[in-house]
Amino acid sequence: MGKLSHAYIFSGNDEAGQQRLALRLSQLVNCEVKKGGEPCQACASCRGMQEKTHPDTVWILQTREIPISAIRELRKHFSLSSWQSPFKIAVIERAHLMNMEAQSALLKLLEEPRRNAILFLLCEYPDLLLDTIRSRAQEIRWYSFPAVSKENGKSASELKRLKDSFIQERFDYAKKAAETPEDAIRVLEEWLETQRSVLLEAVSHSTESVAKEKHMVRTMQEMLQVVKTTNVTPRLALEQVLLEL
Repeated sequence: MGKLSHAYIFSGNDEAGQQRLALRLSQLVNCEVKKGGEPCQACASCRGMQEKTHPDTVWILQTREIPISAIRELRKHFSLSSWQSPFKIAVIERAHLMNMEAQSALLKLLEEPRRNAILFLLCEYPDLLLDTIRSRAQEIRWYSFPAVSKENGKSASELKRLKDSFIQERFDYAKKAAETPEDAIRVLEEWLETQRSVLLEAVSHSTESVAKEKHMVRTMQEMLQVVKTTNVTPRLALEQVLLEL
C-alpha cells in the first residue's frame, strides 16, 4: 500500500468504469480479508463500500454544481480518525462540477494530504479543474468508444448532408434539433461517436484530413461539455459545430 497516491483523477467519458474502479480500490485497501490480493466482497467493509454506507468513506454526487459546503464537509471527514478501517476515502463524482470556491477549498486539502487518506476525483472534463489540482493528483484516463451502430450510420449520413448544405439550412436544423439541452446532448453524443469513427479511419489511412477530423472531435467535445455544464442556449452549441463542418 505504500505506493498509493493520496489523490487520483479518473478522467474521460467512461463514468461507469471510473465508478467501478473507485469502488474496487476503496474495497481493496480496506477489505478485512483480501483473498488472493482481491477484495473479498463479503466482509462488513466491502459490503459497506458497495452500499455506500461505510463510515470511513464519503461519496459526493451532484447533478449541477458542487458547492464549497460539500468540500468543507469532506475536509471535516478527513480530519476525524478512522472508525473501522485503515484508510479514510472520499469519492467525488463529476468533479468538474465543483465551482471555483469548492476547487480552492479542495486544493488546500491536497496541499496538506492526511496520512492514510485517499481522494478519488471522477471527472469527464478534467480541463475544468484547476491546474494546481491536476498537478497534485495522479490522472488515469478512462474512455469508452461504442461500436459502430445503425444510429452511427444515420448520424454519418446526416453530418455529410449538413456539410454540403447552405449555412441557413444548418441553422434551421439546429433550431429544430436542439429545443432542449437534452435534445442537444443526444445529437452531440451521436455526432461525436460518428466523428470519432471518421477520425480513426483517417488516422489508419494516414490521410491529409486527420487534423481537420481531430479538430471536429474536439469542437464536438467542447460543445457537449458546454451544454452539460452551463446554461448556454443548446441551439447555439449545435450551430457552433455546424459552422465548423
